[in-house]
Amino acid sequence: SCKYTKSFVQKKKIKGGKNMRTKVKLKGGISLIVLVITIIVMIILAAAIILALSNAGIIGKSNTARNKNDIAVLKEKHNMMLSEKLLNGQSTIEFTEKEKEEILGDYKGKIDIICGQLMTTGNMDDDEKREINKQGIPDATNYNTNKKVNKPLLPEGNGIEAVAWSGATAVVKDANKDDWYNYSSSETDNTDKNWANMRTADGSYWVWIPRYAYKITSGYRGEGINKDTVEYYGTIDVKFLVGTSDIAVDGTKCSRGNIAGSDYVVHPAFTFGDVELEGIWVAKYKARSSSEVSEYNDISPDIVIKSDGKAWKNMSIGNIFTKCREMETKSMYGWSKTSSGINSDSTDSINNGIDTHLIKNVEWGAVAYLTTSNYGLKHNKVVLDSNNYYNIYRNELTSPFYGYPSTSGTQYGVYEMSGIDNEFVAAVNKNSNTGVIYGSDEDSKSLKTSSDKYKDIYLTTDLNSKEETVKGRKNYYGDATAEVMVETNVNNKYITRNFWYRDAFFLPSSGTGGCFIIRGGHSNGVSYSDEHSSGNSLSTYLVGIYASSYAIGGYRKYVGLQSFRPVLIVNSNL
Repeated sequence: SCKYTKSFVQKKKIKGGKNMRTKVKLKGGISLIVLVITIIVMIILAAAIILALSNAGIIGKSNTARNKNDIAVLKEKHNMMLSEKLLNGQSTIEFTEKEKEEILGDYKGKIDIICGQLMTTGNMDDDEKREINKQGIPDATNYNTNKKVNKPLLPEGNGIEAVAWSGATAVVKDANKDDWYNYSSSETDNTDKNWANMRTADGSYWVWIPRYAYKITSGYRGEGINKDTVEYYGTIDVKFLVGTSDIAVDGTKCSRGNIAGSDYVVHPAFTFGDVELEGIWVAKYKARSSSEVSEYNDISPDIVIKSDGKAWKNMSIGNIFTKCREMETKSMYGWSKTSSGINSDSTDSINNGIDTHLIKNVEWGAVAYLTTSNYGLKHNKVVLDSNNYYNIYRNELTSPFYGYPSTSGTQYGVYEMSGIDNEFVAAVNKNSNTGVIYGSDEDSKSLKTSSDKYKDIYLTTDLNSKEETVKGRKNYYGDATAEVMVETNVNNKYITRNFWYRDAFFLPSSGTGGCFIIRGGHSNGVSYSDEHSSGNSLSTYLVGIYASSYAIGGYRKYVGLQSFRPVLIVNSNL
């Protein structure tokens, strides 16, 4: 075009004189503007291409590869120095600041060495943290070095508060401080067993269960317990873990798997799908309805978690499951970013940092095991307090069968996990041959079709066979069933099964239609007493935090006695 403009100017200059030349210059100017605009457009396009490459293309991949390489070098340095310390016989693995600088380099301040292990500690955005965590370095950002436990993670939002208790009155505390909770370990005193409590904007209360590993130190699968044993229970030792790691606060490296009778194992409730959790929030009380329920299976009210009012019952397990998932979509709880909707498999399409769901059997077990440890009631049962179930607690430990209404023995624990009403848990029984999940679709479709992370799946070749069902249960751990099961048999045929403390155990059965699991007690012919004066017979079944039975999953009046409670998870990956 430049060449064309020049020849055109020369031609017009001969024919048209000065005025014509001026006109030609104007045309030439227009071409120059077009050229400038073209260059600007090219610059914009180039910038867009570079940005795209940076975020998801070659440059982004190059940076990721470089970061992976840097982390690999860092891990290699750490492993070499750690091996050297172990070879030198150091019982406590500590690294000096100079050694940390040598290992961590530019990552110092983002990654630290805690209990001898590499862990992320902050000063980075969520994307960078996620990338580092993918390289096998766990997150310890929320570990409280003073309390020796993971900090309670409050969801982002308005009206969500950390609370402590003064008698029966909740007192709002500064969530950035650590004076509102305490996980004290003691066999003789409950006074400081103040598990962290939170109140959401609607007035619902939640209790923080920190990530931990456990070991069943006696009574594993009923070993050493028989009909003549007065102290009809075993013992559980708990070690809190650092961040999302498998490293205990005392440096113990804990295991994964069904070996709680021989080693400390990371409780499976703290793995949610492919996300490792610092802890979980469990509803402090059974769920209540926000307004009066007008009919059976009425799903119009919202869930509230308070001590006053009757527990919400007479609803199918499918609708219960759906209502718990829908909590994530409700602004009434104060979430800063509510879910826009729940998918057909009950997952969420957006990352809003929270998840709400019906408590799983394994999550129930996480509360039960912490309760039986030194951080909870130890050998004291969680029972119904007939005088004032919600507000009265006792701080003196007496006989092994003396009961407390909360799991910690203080106002800070979880309530209503023993007696009153059974509770549905998110668990299903599946035929290992056909792959079919037992139970009516009408009553339970949303639970049955949900992502596996929302339910426990128990395999059996035949749900009508108690022997086959028990075999399947023994492949699972952490749910406070098989590991605390006490069995008697005659001629190798099982005749009686129940749990520690003689808590009732009734297996699901497809023959009766009772395909779903309920916890906390059994309403038919089971004692609500916390005493053991009836003797040591294995036929003396008691309600309790370990008790387990079955239900059909429906809402009809004669089978609608089951209540429920939700769980809340806070994690940037959700």
